[in-house]
Amino acid sequence: MRRRKQRTLPPAALWAWLAVWACSESGPTDPGATARARVAIPVGASLDGALVSGNAVVAGSRVIGQLEPVDDPTRLRGNDAAVPDGKDEGEVVCWYLIIYQISTGEILSETFLGCSSGGSGSENACTQDQRDIVWEYSEYGFRAIDWPCTMFSRRIGDHAPPDIKRGRGTHNHERGYLTPQYSANRAAMAQDLPWVAIHITSEWRCPVGNANVGGADDSLHMYGSGGDFAVAGRNLTPAEYNALRTRALDLGAPREGISGYGTGGFRYKRHIHVDWRDNPAGEG
Repeated sequence: MRRRKQRTLPPAALWAWLAVWACSESGPTDPGATARARVAIPVGASLDGALVSGNAVVAGSRVIGQLEPVDDPTRLRGNDAAVPDGKDEGEVVCWYLIIYQISTGEILSETFLGCSSGGSGSENACTQDQRDIVWEYSEYGFRAIDWPCTMFSRRIGDHAPPDIKRGRGTHNHERGYLTPQYSANRAAMAQDLPWVAIHITSEWRCPVGNANVGGADDSLHMYGSGGDFAVAGRNLTPAEYNALRTRALDLGAPREGISGYGTGGFRYKRHIHVDWRDNPAGEG
């Protein structure tokens, strides 16, 4: 009688199998289960083709990083940006937020978070201003806290468009964020009416800036989805409001994303708020 040859799992698969067991009360019953982690890898290294094996991230036969807790994956300020254990003090490392399949170790998605200077004088992948914006969202408890600092790359200036309109709502930041859908429609929305010039008064706001101007607690300005359009120096007339509302609808803005005309609630005379609501629901 021939004995069946016993199969052995390769180290990476064994670690992944054990990880499934450890994360399940009844053992590895869900092969599609995923997990989220933060990892720091040397600058220039790539996660393409890499696998999670135990607490390590492996590319080929080389360990390029170790998994870290994700209690606050985007907070990379000051001492939080210190070089991880096992890295040389002069080595520049970059952090990524990854989602991986527990059973196979396959990395399903990666989000760039930022890089350390490593004490070598190298520039960070994000400016201090961008990291401060991420910290603001995190501190104020918004759902956007998983946004990487690279998200805030649109210049803030006095010429909107193409810049984001500078104002109290931008709180002296140098960069901000606008959604692709809002960006595609803002210039058409701000075109002059035949009898009067239209300009943008407010677009993206950071959490502190939004509070400073009395914006709604979950204002879509903070998600880069909308803006306010006005006539310089006075309130909109009913005819101007109606013309701008019709324009917004023609550009695909949902009715609930257009402010009413009047005072109180989501109604204004000083401007018309228009958003394209491709981020978490809120008010202007």
